[in-house]
Amino acid sequence: MKFFNQFYWLKMTKVLKKQPTCFCVSFLVFLGLCKIYKIDLIKIIKNGFA
Repeated sequence: MKFFNQFYWLKMTKVLKKQPTCFCVSFLVFLGLCKIYKIDLIKIIKNGFA
């Protein structure tokens, strides 16, 4: 899971630099997945930026 988080944030930051709209869409999808799977978003953010 930690590897996924690091990979995801790395991908997100690359996308953000290129296309902000694409970032927004992927972030909304990510939030949707969090709601579906009831993932602890705060924990993911802490792990992602740690």
